[in-house]
Amino acid sequence: MTEQKPARPTKRGSIIALAGMAAVSAIIVPALAAKNSGPATPPPSTWAYTEPIPTPTLEDTAAPTVFTTEELAYLRALNDEFDYNPYDDDIEAVNAGHELCNEGKPTIDEIADDTSDVPYGPAIKHLCPKYLPLLRKAKDAISDGEYTVGEDMKPGTYKTTPGRISDCYWERSTGGGDIIANNFINNAPRGVTVTVRAGEGFTSQGCGYWIRS
Repeated sequence: MTEQKPARPTKRGSIIALAGMAAVSAIIVPALAAKNSGPATPPPSTWAYTEPIPTPTLEDTAAPTVFTTEELAYLRALNDEFDYNPYDDDIEAVNAGHELCNEGKPTIDEIADDTSDVPYGPAIKHLCPKYLPLLRKAKDAISDGEYTVGEDMKPGTYKTTPGRISDCYWERSTGGGDIIANNFINNAPRGVTVTVRAGEGFTSQGCGYWIRS
């Protein structure tokens, strides 16, 4: 009986076997590596707190107020006259000045009194200069009191402000106190006129404002 020798592996069979081993290694090796290394560490967080962005309001988006040259001069005059702005803000101050000018022609008594919150002088000078002649007259006006002509008041002719005058006493006196002229007015529908000279004394009681001509 003839003895059979084992078959020699062919070249093709060797290639197939090597390929199979490589495929198994590709599956097993990564699996073992993953098992040994434990759970994967997540990447560090990049989150950080930021302040919320506020929603803009109408005030934030409103255009800034632009004043005219005259209004700026009026605001400066307010500060010069009062040493501060008597209003809450510049817009309120400017609005008050325009309201004064839009009310119509003021009387000399109103300008001379100037007891309201509305500053007549700065408003007339810079916002409604058409009333400047009234302002000048009001600056020379005098009210009840005792005066030395040439020091406390200018010499000249004075007349009471328009309107009826009653219960009014006026007096001119020398430097020594002697009466030059005087009068007690019970009723003067057209007002009263008096001329005074430098060095004289002048007294007025209950006559209101006197305006220099």
